[in-house]
Amino acid sequence: MNGFRTGCIALALVLAVVAAWGEEAQKTEAPKAEPPAGAAGAERKEGAPPASESKKEAAAPEDKKGAASALPKFPLKSEYFQYVLDSSDEDEAAMQLEFHALEDVLVALQASTDEYLKQNVTPGIETETAYRTLMKSPEPYRGHVVQLRGVLEVVERFPIPDNRTGVEALYRGQLSTVSGKLYTFFSIQRPPDELLKRPVRITGIFLKRYAFKNRQAGTKLTWTPAVFVRGVERYSEADVPQGKDPISRTTAILVAIFLAFIVVRVLLEFRRQRAKAARENPFIRRRRPGGAAPPQRQPPKQ
Repeated sequence: MNGFRTGCIALALVLAVVAAWGEEAQKTEAPKAEPPAGAAGAERKEGAPPASESKKEAAAPEDKKGAASALPKFPLKSEYFQYVLDSSDEDEAAMQLEFHALEDVLVALQASTDEYLKQNVTPGIETETAYRTLMKSPEPYRGHVVQLRGVLEVVERFPIPDNRTGVEALYRGQLSTVSGKLYTFFSIQRPPDELLKRPVRITGIFLKRYAFKNRQAGTKLTWTPAVFVRGVERYSEADVPQGKDPISRTTAILVAIFLAFIVVRVLLEFRRQRAKAARENPFIRRRRPGGAAPPQRQPPKQ
């Protein structure tokens, strides 16, 4: 009973620590308060800009609105996505990229910025589960923006036909993950040579399941998700913004509950083994009330 009570106390302490951590994370993520309107007005009076600059500032929202309207909408829609094939029995057909669908993807990439792509990443696709999700059901995620991490393994020039974007060639490469998964990416910009064999991150548009010839002997095709990006960026755990954790809050709570469960199990098992040893020890039984009687003295032999 004491072991179970101890386990419950340990579980309550773990959950209390997790709750306190969640409140602290919310405090760190809270946005800074904006200065009052009166203070801003005082600053303008002290150093009032010319009338021409005031007109430029007034016209700025219209310019931003026009720039925002020129940005593509994600998930990207294209009438040519319906002709994209994600599987084929022929090697050459499996390694092809549908030209018109590719052209629409390149137009969207060139009209976007890196920050805009990151703002439109599909939340349901995480790096740890992206491979299974995109390979199992590629069609629902065609045109979605995904963000992936891994080690940059190889980069090579990939020529493409003339198109309305003016891009003459892409740079095809592969990312590998700690779980042994591979992702294929096509970048408009050539990744720097110093990023080879380094952890990197890509943010781009998913198009299809894509096959390439593996260089290892005895293999034919390797199927991977194909993502089209503007460029490749260096990535490390230090790049995670302060106030945010690389794992989700839900995952942290589940891990804490699992650890508390293990602690309770260990305590109960320890108590059970201790009670079993006490039952099997004849000396302890003799000391207990109603235990085994001490052995009778044998009379001396005549």
